[in-house]
Amino acid sequence: MLRRDVRRRMIRVSPIRAALSLTEFTEKGFTVLSFFSDDYALLAPSPTTRAWVEVDLAAIQKNLIAFRASLPSDCGIMSVVKANAYGHGATQVATAALEAGTEWLGVATVAEGATLRAAEIEAPIALLCPFAPQEAADVLLYSLTPMVGDFGTLEALASAKTAMGHPGFPEIHLEVDTGIGRSGILPGNAVALWREAERMGFAVTGLMQHYADADAPAEDPNRRQLELFFSVMDDLKAAGANLDLYHVAASASGLRALPLLSLVRPGLLLYGIRPPVPKQENQPFLTPVLTLKARVATVRELPAGHTISYGFTHTLSRASKVATLPIGYGDGFPRRLSNCGSALLNGKRAPILGRVCMDQTVVDVTDLPDVSPGDEAVLIGRQGNERISAEEIARILETTVHEITTCLTSRLPRVYV
Repeated sequence: MLRRDVRRRMIRVSPIRAALSLTEFTEKGFTVLSFFSDDYALLAPSPTTRAWVEVDLAAIQKNLIAFRASLPSDCGIMSVVKANAYGHGATQVATAALEAGTEWLGVATVAEGATLRAAEIEAPIALLCPFAPQEAADVLLYSLTPMVGDFGTLEALASAKTAMGHPGFPEIHLEVDTGIGRSGILPGNAVALWREAERMGFAVTGLMQHYADADAPAEDPNRRQLELFFSVMDDLKAAGANLDLYHVAASASGLRALPLLSLVRPGLLLYGIRPPVPKQENQPFLTPVLTLKARVATVRELPAGHTISYGFTHTLSRASKVATLPIGYGDGFPRRLSNCGSALLNGKRAPILGRVCMDQTVVDVTDLPDVSPGDEAVLIGRQGNERISAEEIARILETTVHEITTCLTSRLPRVYV
């Protein structure tokens, strides 16, 4: 065991901070224990990198600009970078989006907002999800704009404001629950919440909602929610509220024939992923942003009848050549792709054999020429004329496409190209 005095002086630092000042830390007697791997970014993959994610920041900007061209001229954009920008890298994506003209950034947690502020990002940041009362002071400290949907949250912010001696009028938006059911004030109580917020010294500058089923084939549920939202808008205006921003739409609803109001919150679209909604006219052309790669670790010849991976779920029907890729569900590559997914090698599909393991995946390369250890395999993205998209994987797994990139873990370095 480590001595108590040594344990006390252990710290965790980001790899960027460590790279800049490792000497500074060690000279002061600290031991660098581990890295905050959310910041694990490389300028280029090393020849020794086993698996990694490549993120095309220029494609982020192209998608943002293309989406902007499809919007009314008076509609702003809030680029949603929650959950490490859907697995793409929050700070890097946020910076690229701001350079391309986004007006707002959207996060889910206080820590996500604090990370962007630590990167010296000064743009408005919306805190899109509810937070614990204990986090209220940090919401104000980091100048985040919370979506307030209940009196308890408002009271927590007011208490923190008083305790901090906050001198100004912190900006908040009101969230109305028109059918999502997880957060937001009910429509009939929205005016009372606005009045209480004004009385407590907050600047209420916006009103928002979440669609519960924006990618559904039918429009009726969305229009019912929108009608409720419009009724709340009317009630607030009648009560004397003069709000700057009204926002209801994210990626899926942003592609439908629905009013977008003054601000829209793209997430998937930013990352070049098209939500599964009926196509409308003048939809933006999207450029894929993310590529998931791994290097071949081994190539082996195995006889017919040999079994592959845990559980004996695949038995070779012929003498085969198999390649082991050093990537698995520990990296966020879905275990449910066992025996049904594929990787790209030399521009051809190599079927996954057996179960995807925590750290390894076996693919069949019998019919592929010249596959060798060290070769690059693509598990999401394009190689040659073939492409495996996040949308395709989501269809195979019968899940939301959001899950495919967001679940890629911090064990995979992000490489920005």
